[in-house]
Amino acid sequence: MPPWWAPAEPSPFETLLAEHRSSSRPTNPFQRRARLLQALWRCEQGLPIGEHRGRPLGSRLAIPAAKDTLSNYITDGVRALARREVARS
Repeated sequence: MPPWWAPAEPSPFETLLAEHRSSSRPTNPFQRRARLLQALWRCEQGLPIGEHRGRPLGSRLAIPAAKDTLSNYITDGVRALARREVARS
């Protein structure tokens, strides 16, 4: 057992957050879990990582890739609707 002053090992959850660059400082556990799920989804889709204040953040999609592909809209139907609405405006 390490001495009481030794830093604690990070939890598996904290390790996942760090691996997926999702460890920005959200204010509550719900936000931390949501950002991790966003980062995992982005990785599964093969989408490039975005930035927040000049630093990589796994829960963000890279611009202009997200803008060009509308990859932040999850279904093809929603992407098509977004394209139509933007074209009308």
